[in-house]
Amino acid sequence: MGHIVLGHEVPPEERIQYFERTAPSIPTAVIKRLLDQQACLRSNFDLPLERQAEWFATLLMEAAAALSQPLFPARNLNPRQRLMLERAAAIFGWTS
Repeated sequence: MGHIVLGHEVPPEERIQYFERTAPSIPTAVIKRLLDQQACLRSNFDLPLERQAEWFATLLMEAAAALSQPLFPARNLNPRQRLMLERAAAIFGWTS
């Protein structure tokens, strides 16, 4: 997803070289067919594109983790506070 959002594209020559290096038994004709799939070089972290995509993915996952925190704080809530939060959550369609 990071590659899509960041607009990354790997030139065909680099992809051919990558596949030839990592899977030398695959015929070049098959490699060229794979190029039509616009595969990025996920395992080649030497490329700046991969480091950027991983950085983006890390930021995205951290933001998702923060949003997945419980709706109610860990501290003890009195019944009135809890009811107010439950009502507010219901308005937005959130579950408690």
